[in-house]
Amino acid sequence: MDKATVSDGATRVESRQREPKIKQIYWVDENEKSRLLSELYEGVEITLCISVGFGYVGKTINLKVIADKGKKFVGGETELKYDNLIVEKDNKAYIKNFKIEYEK
Repeated sequence: MDKATVSDGATRVESRQREPKIKQIYWVDENEKSRLLSELYEGVEITLCISVGFGYVGKTINLKVIADKGKKFVGGETELKYDNLIVEKDNKAYIKNFKIEYEK
């Protein structure tokens, strides 16, 4: 299976599937402005938006968020896995209550 990596500079997200292809991953702040994942402060809970191309409504996406080099997420993991995210009518899948927290 193919692996696509989306990176906005600080945070890496991988999808291990060819289709649907991920176009953008972002979150929306309190002023309704789209923000990069690297702009997310640790411990802040948001809804993560995964935008894909047209024609994939009802299809699923599997994502893996990779911890920054040398760090581990709370619980000791270096990856956060999100499977079977459903693409909605707006050509986006969502992860509600998404939060990045690293071990101290």
